[in-house]
Amino acid sequence: MESRIKSNRAIHEEFLRQAAHLFTPVPLVCSTPDCVSDPANLPGAFRRFGRSAAGALRFQCRTCRATFSVAGPTSRQRRTRANAPIFRHLVNKSPLNRIVELCGVSFPTLYDKIAFIHRQCALFAASREARLPEMDLGRRHLSTDRQDYIVNWGSRANRKTIQLTAVATADRQSGYLLAFSPNFDASLDQEAVEAAWQQAGDADKPPALRDTARVWTKADYEVSLARAAARAVPLLPARTGDQVEASFRTRDDLDAPEAMVEGQQLPSRGVQIHADYLVHGHFHVLRHLLRSTAHLSFALDEDSGLLAACMGAFGNRVLDGSAEVVQVRIDKELSIDGRRRELADRRKGFAALRAALPVPRPWTVGDDLVREEQRDATEVVARMVRDLRDRSPEPVRKLQRTWVGNPVPDPAEPRKHWRYVSDATHLSDNEVAYLLRMSTLAPVDKAFAMLRRRVAMFERPVSSVRRARRSWQIYAAYDPRMVGLLLEIFRVWHNWLWRSPKDGKTAAERLGLAQGTVREDHILGYDLRVAIERLWERQAAAE
Repeated sequence: MESRIKSNRAIHEEFLRQAAHLFTPVPLVCSTPDCVSDPANLPGAFRRFGRSAAGALRFQCRTCRATFSVAGPTSRQRRTRANAPIFRHLVNKSPLNRIVELCGVSFPTLYDKIAFIHRQCALFAASREARLPEMDLGRRHLSTDRQDYIVNWGSRANRKTIQLTAVATADRQSGYLLAFSPNFDASLDQEAVEAAWQQAGDADKPPALRDTARVWTKADYEVSLARAAARAVPLLPARTGDQVEASFRTRDDLDAPEAMVEGQQLPSRGVQIHADYLVHGHFHVLRHLLRSTAHLSFALDEDSGLLAACMGAFGNRVLDGSAEVVQVRIDKELSIDGRRRELADRRKGFAALRAALPVPRPWTVGDDLVREEQRDATEVVARMVRDLRDRSPEPVRKLQRTWVGNPVPDPAEPRKHWRYVSDATHLSDNEVAYLLRMSTLAPVDKAFAMLRRRVAMFERPVSSVRRARRSWQIYAAYDPRMVGLLLEIFRVWHNWLWRSPKDGKTAAERLGLAQGTVREDHILGYDLRVAIERLWERQAAAE
């Protein structure tokens, strides 16, 4: 396969941004600027200095003698009782203005509460997910896909929306969302980026060699608009939102720098990340989290950018056979009636293929019938794989460029095809068939659908005849920072609090990160001071 050249430094910067919750906050940081004390060496760099009148832990830096404190999770909050109701409303389709009414808070208070809930979710998740790099999860089948969001314009004088993209990866067995991050960095300032762009002379450098390679600059924006105009993107009369929707439909390659159209703008606060660097950073986060897991199988949406980023992060594991990569293509635009016709045709065809198997299986009832059907499905796919390999003119990697159609009826993923990218003849036909059948986008697509249904801010825009499919959405965010906050809040809720009606367990329990019930107060009341004291005692005992 071929890929466009990327900046390794920019990929590393994006990895650090997306994995920030795993590494920060550092347990203790001296309040003196440029202090050389080592935060990782707790007893050696700091000493305890009692508590403040409010109960906050106080420490003194052994290097500069400065004192600082670590407050509790609800420090400076007056209405802590509203935290849990707001948390529940956010993940139960309540728009922000309804939350203000239901909880009796002001909008500034609500935004402060959302920031607090996000901070607690990130701290809680980091405290548990920090164990993942050392855990061997055995064989894991992972699904990766992307989803686009629109941020409304904040001024009538500039009616242009902001298009953000988020990439997520879900574990097939547990449903656990390992990573879910949008291409937006709230920690940077656009004007500072422009100044760095000028100072580094990035205007005269190829994109991959720029110091600002991973972020959108105003020059990138102008070049993208010129390219879009040259491609003659169809304009719908006085409906700039439709231009954004058209760009969604033509955006099929995350390995290439994404294009913007006249109906889009860059964020006024924070900076937008190039989607190609977003996916590279995403897979390097997965590489960090799953470095001790014995075997990984990736099911990727049909997008060369996802494939290139996955191979960039896991290429060495693909070569040694501890990771497999399969691309999945499905017909997402098929209507309900089309899905029903497709399902009926697949059932007839699959029944004929089962009848042609050389050794007939006895019909049984109950679970045995389900297992028999699954076994027959694997055998049918294995025969297809064997036939494709026999007819392939390629000497090696015979399935690497071949799309294999799914003969098994699947209402969730109609007209599904697989492409076994990591084929190296190390798996038998039956092993390849099992791998392909396990390759599905359903886990991550289910999470995307739940996000749309559960969080009002991510609801799909409702089109109307009068507005000619305008993409402005009344419940969508007006501040792009809210997208990242709510995605992480949803991820933690989905992993740790939502219980599947099938087995009554959370995704974290099925993955092995939780041994029992996790409640809202465990997350909202997560106290960093407890973690600091435990780490302090552990390091002091080690010394």
